Amino acid sequence: RRRKVTGTVLATWDGNRFFLRTRHGRILEIALQMGTPLPEPGDCISVSGHITSNMYFLKFENALFRRCADGPASTNAPPVVTSRTRVLFDDNGKSRIDPSLNGQLIRINGTVRNSYAEGSANGHIDLESDGGIVTVWTGAAHHPPLGSQANVTGVCILTGDSSGAIFRLTGFSLAIRSADDIQVTVPPPWWTPRKLMAAIALLLTVIAGFIVKDRMTRFRANLRVEERTRLAT
Repeated sequence: RRRKVTGTVLATWDGNRFFLRTRHGRILEIALQMGTPLPEPGDCISVSGHITSNMYFLKFENALFRRCADGPASTNAPPVVTSRTRVLFDDNGKSRIDPSLNGQLIRINGTVRNSYAEGSANGHIDLESDGGIVTVWTGAAHHPPLGSQANVTGVCILTGDSSGAIFRLTGFSLAIRSADDIQVTVPPPWWTPRKLMAAIALLLTVIAGFIVKDRMTRFRANLRVEERTRLAT
């Protein structure tokens, strides 16, 4: 049986998923029917879908929505955590993920390592932070340059392993609310590995050209010597 709930969209990711904060303050993960356009962060919507759950979270699957008469609401709030390490470990350095972080704003700093599907609903980047990689879902937002350092504020999406008898939290990703959630603090270095490889390829091409030219010059010189020798005899 389909259930209904009303609330404010916090952030979207992966083409058909978003977090909804209900009017009672509960945060739900919503998965839309495939092909359904995503709402925008801040939209007030009513959602209907089938409820699923694990030991930590409630989700609405195969969902549909319609917008409320209320206008967009603010999704601004101070980040509750400001590093990757603080999400994954406790104060003693022991691996521990707090389930209450799911759907909360966090901020991390890192280096942009990879970029995927820029400008689409599935757009995301890999951000290297505190020795690990965090996936940042960007939606249609422009991606910062590879190699740049950035501060990223986004809604925390906790992920887990359900292969065993008990669902276990193992990591997280982020979903930004708008392009303003990514602030480049240090531009990428001019001398990148890609540019180095291009320079090496150009140098090898130039060297190969000189080698070929030198061999052709010697070959022509040898032909002239042989021709003169033949004529002299």
